[in-house]
Amino acid sequence: MKYSRSMAKKIMAAGIVIGVVSAAADRGRKNNMEYEVKRPEYTEAATEYQLEAYDGSTSTDISLKVNPKVYTQTQVEEHFDNVENNLEKLIMCGNASLDSVSGKLNLVTRVESEGIEIQWYSSDYTLVDYDGTVYNRGFYDGEEKSCVLTAQLCYRNYKRQVQLEVKVMAPKRNEEEKYKALVERLVSEAAKANEEDAVIYLPDSVNGKKITYSQVQEHTQPIIFPLLAAAAVGVLYVGSIFDERKREGLRQLQLKYDYSEVVSKLTLLVGAGMTFRKAWEKIVTDYKNNSINGKTRPVYDEMEITLNQLQTGVSELKAYEEFGRRCNTREYLKLASLLQQNLKKGSRGLADMLHEEAGLAFEQRKNLAVKRGEEAGTKLLAPMVLMLVVVMAIVMAPALMSFNM
Repeated sequence: MKYSRSMAKKIMAAGIVIGVVSAAADRGRKNNMEYEVKRPEYTEAATEYQLEAYDGSTSTDISLKVNPKVYTQTQVEEHFDNVENNLEKLIMCGNASLDSVSGKLNLVTRVESEGIEIQWYSSDYTLVDYDGTVYNRGFYDGEEKSCVLTAQLCYRNYKRQVQLEVKVMAPKRNEEEKYKALVERLVSEAAKANEEDAVIYLPDSVNGKKITYSQVQEHTQPIIFPLLAAAAVGVLYVGSIFDERKREGLRQLQLKYDYSEVVSKLTLLVGAGMTFRKAWEKIVTDYKNNSINGKTRPVYDEMEITLNQLQTGVSELKAYEEFGRRCNTREYLKLASLLQQNLKKGSRGLADMLHEEAGLAFEQRKNLAVKRGEEAGTKLLAPMVLMLVVVMAIVMAPALMSFNM
């Protein structure tokens, strides 16, 4: 005990020394900043500094925001020249040149490498929008229109305007798309030609070929489709019910198959001197350790649930009762009742009763296996009948063919 207290005192002293030295080092670091603060580079963001001013007796915490370096007027003009010289390349976005624009332009709003902002204006927003969108869907093949884009280069209070002439061409299309665009253009022009007329006369020919028009009626949804949808929902619902019943049937069958195995294990472990609860716990533990590829068996899962209940403080009487109710078969209800009776009356004679129950369970499993074998034979009857029909057809086909000849 004396050794521990002395060690604690040493550790506490070492901590105090380290704290004092760290504080002194930190104070020295702050004082060593002198009177210089580094300003960010031209294209960097402003930097926020947290400083402590110390005059030997009083310290004051202050916050200092330092803006980046600022170009001189000569430097601004140089950067404007760089942006202007490369502006066409910056906005091409897959187009061959500004004399042949058929797709969207990339109207950048900032050139990061130069620190220059750009504002864009168009002489015709119905042709090229401020964000670079090109409206040329209704162009004839080979048609072109021009507009002027104005780029205003900005840096603080310095500005420069650069004008770029853009020739917008028809978009790249295949023959089918070209023909569709031409028809749409002619029909649109006919609709706009004489808006005061009561009747619109659509073009009767395109590229020298006579065309006719027919109005496409909106398809009304027949009543059959809602009925089919309702029927599909009904089928899915009924199918889910049958699937649930099938899963429950398979679960009940697996429970019955495993009953004799569970009772035999309980009989063996209780006969070896284990308490019933310890035997139950060992069976569950062995199941979890030996389960292969995550395959589960219902009875052992239910036993694990019961074990968890017992470990959380649920009484054995109630836990075994709920076990039988969850399994919901005559065999497990009987086992649960047997366990409850022995908890109430004492465990004397439990091993003998389990031994007798194990014998009955084994006989029941044999009968179940015989029943399943008979069912399998019945299921094989339909394929056998089908094979008989096929064999009879193979045998009789030549005779019938020769008779007809």
